[in-house]
Amino acid sequence: MEWGVHKTEILSEHELFATGTTGKVIDEFSSVDQMTSQPPGCDVKALLRMSVLCNIPTAGNCSTADFIISSIFFHRKSAPD
Repeated sequence: MEWGVHKTEILSEHELFATGTTGKVIDEFSSVDQMTSQPPGCDVKALLRMSVLCNIPTAGNCSTADFIISSIFFHRKSAPD
């Protein structure tokens, strides 16, 4: 969560998706579309499945998140196929 707080300005320019619990915490800092609450573990699987199906990069740690937001594609409307 600390990473998100430090990157609030950058993240506020984008539409964010999160699992229910994480989404509620992040929502205090920015706009987040919260997924319908599911039993523990199911919401994470649903989020990962959605990211695979929609070709959306996901980060499970700060290093990966930093890599994603430093990409030249991060500030574009969509990445090339």
